[in-house]
Amino acid sequence: MTQEVPVPRLGVYETLLTEAIRSLAVDSGRVTTPASVGTNILQDTTKNWATDVHKNRLVKIIRGAGVGQTAVIDSNIGKSLVIKQGWAEALDMTSVYVILDKDLAQILRDVFGGGSDISAANPLQVYDPAVEEKVKYTEASVSGNSGGDGAWHDALDVDTRGMKSFSAVVTNTDGANSLNWRLRARPSNYSAGADEEIPECPGSETLAPAEKGLAELIKSYSRIKIQVQDTVAMSAATYTIDYLINR
Repeated sequence: MTQEVPVPRLGVYETLLTEAIRSLAVDSGRVTTPASVGTNILQDTTKNWATDVHKNRLVKIIRGAGVGQTAVIDSNIGKSLVIKQGWAEALDMTSVYVILDKDLAQILRDVFGGGSDISAANPLQVYDPAVEEKVKYTEASVSGNSGGDGAWHDALDVDTRGMKSFSAVVTNTDGANSLNWRLRARPSNYSAGADEEIPECPGSETLAPAEKGLAELIKSYSRIKIQVQDTVAMSAATYTIDYLINR
């Protein structure tokens, strides 16, 4: 289903803010060593950062354990970030992070206040009913099974050229069998490009019966696939994928 939906001016601000945050991401990856509550280290042994290259930047956990946490980076060495406060929730090898090049408060000033604090002298522009923006989105659902042969199968293959964001919920609807799922994408060439693992959703995830998995992308891709695989030989698991593409 594709629709054009009138939205208030606030929707424009949300899009601007998303684009601003996306443009400020300077690095991303996955945690390789667990971090307990109260500790202040994020370790990624796949990196080789210059000392303190990320000092005073922000690190945000966008997927997996500890999702939603944001912290200021106090210092870094080749494979570790040291944050200024301890983690409120533990991190593990499912934790995916991005590093942002600017303070979130300054992002808000830039997007909403023209670079300055919102105040009586610099008010936030309110919604004008005479001015509407339109957001075009595609919302759909697909269902199937993992094939029962141990191979990866394309459960979803969508044209996302012109996308602003993509989100999907993968649900294991099987009553007995687990299900593996992963996301692959083509950055620019829809027809001739290769399906690539992407930083926002690296690796794969196993869903127990009735468990859900979430994919959220704000970087633009031309083609997105969600692939599934059974975890037990000759035992296909059923699934449903609900997805939304914002263009």
